Amino acid sequence: MPESFWEQGVAVEAEPEAAPKEPHTELGSLAVSADDFSALEERVMRAVEMVRRERGERTRAEARAAQAEERIAAAEARVGQIEERVRVAEERAGRNDEFVKQAEGRIKGAEERATLAEAQLHEQISLIEQMQTELKAHKSERDQVRQRVERLLKQLDGLEL
Repeated sequence: MPESFWEQGVAVEAEPEAAPKEPHTELGSLAVSADDFSALEERVMRAVEMVRRERGERTRAEARAAQAEERIAAAEARVGQIEERVRVAEERAGRNDEFVKQAEGRIKGAEERATLAEAQLHEQISLIEQMQTELKAHKSERDQVRQRVERLLKQLDGLEL
């Protein structure tokens, strides 16, 4: 692994300065240093680009999260509305059940009254039939009495002449 710019700098400082450096060695270390600097600059640029991308992705993720929260809030509001509708429907159903029970009670009462009225009607029919029989008997008796009265009147008319 090649030495980095900073490691090379430390190594250079650790060397005793008593030894005279040759110009050729110094040029080589400058060339390596420039290469190392370029590599470091390239790494820094990549790191900066990565940070930018990460920030952009984080911003997009936060925006998506905010949208998701808005949709969740809207869905919760709709759930609340639906729950309210269900509660109202259950109340209405309860009232309808009460109404049905009342109606059933009224129907049962009407059926009982109808049964009683039917029994009374049968009694009335038998009474009417009895009265009709008596009426026929009375008419027959009246006719007989009329015939007898007419005979008596004829006899009285016959006596007066």
